[in-house]
Amino acid sequence: MNKKLYKLMNWPEIEEIVYADGVSPHRILGCHKVGGNFLIQTFFPGAQSVVIHPEREEGSFPMELADEEGFFAALIPARKEAFRYSYHVTYPDGTVEDVYDPYLFEPLIDREDIIQFNSGIHYHIYKKLGAHPMTRDGILGVNFAVWAPDATRLSVIGTFNAWDGRRHQMTRVDPCGIFELFVPQAKAGDAYQFELRLKDGNIIRKADPYAFACKDESGALSVVCETIKDDFPWTDERYMEARKKRSFTGKPFSVCELSLDAFAEAFRKEGTPYTYRDMATDLVKYLQQYAFHAVELQPVVEHGVNPFEVTAHYAIKGAYGTREDFMALIDALHA
Repeated sequence: MNKKLYKLMNWPEIEEIVYADGVSPHRILGCHKVGGNFLIQTFFPGAQSVVIHPEREEGSFPMELADEEGFFAALIPARKEAFRYSYHVTYPDGTVEDVYDPYLFEPLIDREDIIQFNSGIHYHIYKKLGAHPMTRDGILGVNFAVWAPDATRLSVIGTFNAWDGRRHQMTRVDPCGIFELFVPQAKAGDAYQFELRLKDGNIIRKADPYAFACKDESGALSVVCETIKDDFPWTDERYMEARKKRSFTGKPFSVCELSLDAFAEAFRKEGTPYTYRDMATDLVKYLQQYAFHAVELQPVVEHGVNPFEVTAHYAIKGAYGTREDFMALIDALHA
């Protein structure tokens, strides 16, 4: 390593990254201006070499190995402003990958979000926490955020980083314990968890409490979902308007409390799947046959054998179809 680059190395901070034992990886990883130059640092555990490829220009910059665990650094000379780049990473077994630097992207959760969250009045926090596919500066990826006040280090792990908690260490955006990181090239369908180092030094893995889907009913593995679009063809405008004026005072009112699991078991044909859209036909007929005025559904989110043992509060039970399929069931019930 050349002397100029060596002098810029903050070894305690490098150890913090290598041992995955900090809450501010943005402070050291990524691209930082130093005088008229830019210092770029990254951590790819076990990598043999890393080369920086700036976008929209020719040439590349090989990085120097600062720590044998896989911490690399490079000093890019004479630039007026930060630039976008990708890494070409080579591993000893010949495996290569080309990835964008997640630490080029600052956290999105702002001061107003934090004030509302800490005050218990952030009524749309599910739009901020969890996993949200998005495009940032033209790069597709997923923004991950979670509240973990007792964590001394937190990482997002998944199919996009071989479940390695050292790869995507998250930044704590506020002392309240919200951590966040944008992971370029992660995508809908990727399974993921959060890996936490606790104050006692133990490391645990947890599912995302704001996940919109899970691998199975256990809820142990969360799944990145596409953002729901606002173009579902609802046909219940008349019902929604009438509901505002309806009064049931002094009138008979019969409610059917229903487990969709039990209903599906009773109505599915052997050997064929049974979906929310099938229920949209069968359930409406059943309710009309017995003259029910309303239906009260037992938990429709992911759960175990007991429907009240919920394993993912924001994930619709995937055994019967997608979120859009469930919306079709609700639309049919309103009709």
